[in-house]
Amino acid sequence: MTKPGFRIERVTVEGFKGFTTRQTFDFGGKNAFVFGENGLGKSSIIEAIRWCLFGLGSRQGQGEIIKNQFYIGDCQVELTLKGPDGDWTMSRSIGTSGGVSTDLRDPNGRQHPLGEVFPQLTRISPTEGTHVIYVPQQPSSRRPVADITNFRNVVYRYLGLEEVPRLCDVLIRLRGEWQKKEATLASAVDKVGDTIADQIRQVDGDLDRIIAIQPWGGPDIPTFAETNVKITVLAHEARGLGAEISADLSAGSSARDVLYDVETAVDDLLSEELSVRQRRFNDKLVELKPAEDYLQRWTDEEATIHTLSEVLETCKNELSCLLNGATADELEDERDRLERSLSAAELNLEIARPLITFIDRLDDSATVCDCPACGFTVDVVEFKSRVEGFEADSDANASELLQRRQSLHARLSRARELADEIEDTLASLAESDARLETIMGEARACCNQLFPTLESLEQHVSGLRSSCEQLRSAVESQNDTAQSWKTRIENLRSEERFQRLRRRKAQLRRLQENRYVDLADDLKYLAGLRDVANQLESLLHDQLSQRLQQDLPPLEAEMTEVYRRLTGRPMFDTMNIRHEDEPDGSIALKQMVSSERGSGSWSVDSGVLNGQALSAVRLVPYLVFSRYQEDPLLDLLMLDDPTQAFDTRKIELLLEELGRASSHATIFVATHEEDRFMPHLRKYFDPDDTLILRAVDLDENGPKFDDVQFPL
Repeated sequence: MTKPGFRIERVTVEGFKGFTTRQTFDFGGKNAFVFGENGLGKSSIIEAIRWCLFGLGSRQGQGEIIKNQFYIGDCQVELTLKGPDGDWTMSRSIGTSGGVSTDLRDPNGRQHPLGEVFPQLTRISPTEGTHVIYVPQQPSSRRPVADITNFRNVVYRYLGLEEVPRLCDVLIRLRGEWQKKEATLASAVDKVGDTIADQIRQVDGDLDRIIAIQPWGGPDIPTFAETNVKITVLAHEARGLGAEISADLSAGSSARDVLYDVETAVDDLLSEELSVRQRRFNDKLVELKPAEDYLQRWTDEEATIHTLSEVLETCKNELSCLLNGATADELEDERDRLERSLSAAELNLEIARPLITFIDRLDDSATVCDCPACGFTVDVVEFKSRVEGFEADSDANASELLQRRQSLHARLSRARELADEIEDTLASLAESDARLETIMGEARACCNQLFPTLESLEQHVSGLRSSCEQLRSAVESQNDTAQSWKTRIENLRSEERFQRLRRRKAQLRRLQENRYVDLADDLKYLAGLRDVANQLESLLHDQLSQRLQQDLPPLEAEMTEVYRRLTGRPMFDTMNIRHEDEPDGSIALKQMVSSERGSGSWSVDSGVLNGQALSAVRLVPYLVFSRYQEDPLLDLLMLDDPTQAFDTRKIELLLEELGRASSHATIFVATHEEDRFMPHLRKYFDPDDTLILRAVDLDENGPKFDDVQFPL
């Protein structure tokens, strides 16, 4: 087998993982073994090569930290690849802003797209001539994951059937796409049907509502032509009113445009006339309101004067009757005389009553007594009789005088009240007369007319009221006219909408019928394509299954041979390739292990293998299939601590296999087991084609490596 077209000449690393200061490693296209304890950066060289070639692949994940977190400069890895025409340069870097850039230049410095020089490199696909295996360093407590890329396609490549499964995959993909399109189209058919049905139901509901109100004025539904005639007549009548109508059905205008034109023009015309009449009415109301106010004030004031006059006359008559021809002074003189007489009568009573008390206290047997006033001796009985008679006369006289005094006092009080009331009434009458004069003057000034009497003002107000009523009637009539036109237009608009809805329903019916025919044809076409894909995929699937049953056993024997050389004869000593159908119809190929000592087989990741067997399993596919690479562009085998559970004898077997692989690939191995590898290197590798490095330290500038002499 020929050597690859490109081999790694140099690797320059800066700011990548443990690296800070820029370091360059000259490999000269040789195989390389990097020894050193864990944690000193030996794996970083392999990881740097992998990252420069492929970036963060899906298996590494976007969470992997590439840039040295303590280095402020750029993170950069540069590969110098020796090609047939000279040295090519490939670099990948992460700037301080976090952006990633990739660059590939030929020996003349011209830049090339990566996929142009290394087709499908980022996929690491062996069928394109670029075959890379990267085995990451992992703790021994975890089972490693085989890092062979696209095992299924590699097997088909070996069998010369790489196009068959690809065609099956294409058919499966097309079948899936067509099924999705068929389902989407079927859903669209249902959706269109439901949408049209909903629209028809909505149109039917609108039609029923219009029929219920019968805007055309009767049970007979008009035709489209009859509705247009009504609209034409309405436009003609509007023009007769003086409205400017530009739209015309005969000139190609739509019914809606004509109705809108009529509505706008008539509304403008009637609104202007209504505005004039309303303004006149408002002006007349403004004139009427103060006139009515003055009329009411004048009427109220005259009523007040009339009432006051009646009160004055009543008071005067009552006062005249009360005085009865006398004057108030005469009544007061008479009252003074009565007061003096009443005082004398009350004095007589004050004399008589003590005498009666004196007589009552005398001894009943006494017949005479001395007068307490003059000392004369008098007859008791006679004296008592005379005193009692004097008391009775005085008391009767006092009572009469008291009654006369009270009557006279009441007459005098009422006379005074009447006199005051007459005086107040006269003052009020004077005030009312003054107010009336003011009201009459204001009314004349406001109305600009001379109102000599209340009747003349009443006639003026009556005339204003009559004018207002006439103007109000004119405004109401104009409103009625506008409402009548509005009703006619609204009814015709509903009628025109009814005609449009009927046409819309007919269109929906036609769309429902025609659209379903087109969609049904599309569904039939997709179903036919799907049937053809199913038939082709089923035929290829059957042929491929037969070929795999025929050709896989020799390949399994070759893989088993390599596996046994690496492991000896473990419990599970045979490698198998199982082919089984996936849910989508494709054929999956799985690496299995079995034992000659018993029946049954197990997946390599089922946990039945020990660490040494697992390490061997992940190397077997490359060591077998890489022999069949034809003219690879870049063939690398990069292993990071591949031995894990290998014993020393198996390490020699591994080196033997790697030595075979070095005939076509560049080998990069990083391991901490220098003492187990070094004794066997010369046996399987040429010193002139092999470079050995040893990681010796790790400081702030990054890992440090020493060149190691090839073992003797």
